Amino acid sequence: MGYNVFYNRNPQAPLDHWQKVGTQFESVKLEKLFTSETYHIRVSAQNSAGDGPLTDPYEVIVKFGIPSQPREFTGLSFNPKEIHLNWIAPNLPGKISLQDYLLKYRLAVDMNINKSKQQQQQQPMEVKLSADLTEYLMETLIPNSTYHISLAARTKYGTGIAAEIMSLVFVNYEILDGNRQKSVDLILQLAPTYQ
Repeated sequence: MGYNVFYNRNPQAPLDHWQKVGTQFESVKLEKLFTSETYHIRVSAQNSAGDGPLTDPYEVIVKFGIPSQPREFTGLSFNPKEIHLNWIAPNLPGKISLQDYLLKYRLAVDMNINKSKQQQQQQPMEVKLSADLTEYLMETLIPNSTYHISLAARTKYGTGIAAEIMSLVFVNYEILDGNRQKSVDLILQLAPTYQ
C-alpha cells in the first residue's frame, strides 16, 4: 500500500527513464533537483492488486519562492453570462507570502467569423486578484461561448505555473418568463496551454 512518484524534466521521456520514489505517505520530499528547472511529476497508487493508473503530469518549477499551481481550480456556471471560479491557495515554504493571483481568460477561436474578430478573441484578458481570495466571479461573458481560463499565483520572487480550466461551453440556455432559465449545461474540454 502506498504511492509511486515519478519525476523528470522531459515529459516526453519513456516512463522507465523517469526517477521513481516510493512512499507509504501522502507526501514525499524530492531531493537533489536542479534549480531553475521545470520538473514533471506523475503519481500512481499501489496496493495488493498492483499499481494503479498514472496521474497526468503536474509541472513544478524548482526555484526558491516560486509558488506551485493553485489547487483544485474549478469553474461553475449557474448563469450563461457568469462563471464562478474556486481554488485552494498553493502551499508556500517558510515565511514567503503570496503577492497576488493573475487570472487570464479569452474566448476560443470561432472559425465561422472573420480574421479580425478571431484576433480580438485570441487576446487574453488579465485580471489581478488579491492574494487572500480563493474564489472569483467572472461576469458579462458571452453566452454559448467557449473560454480558456488560467490562474497563476505570484510572489515577490516570480509567477508560478498556471492552473487551468481548459475550456467552458454554455449550451441549452433558454429564457422563460423574462429571466428564468430552463437549463444550463457546462462542458469541460481539454485545450492547449497559453501564457
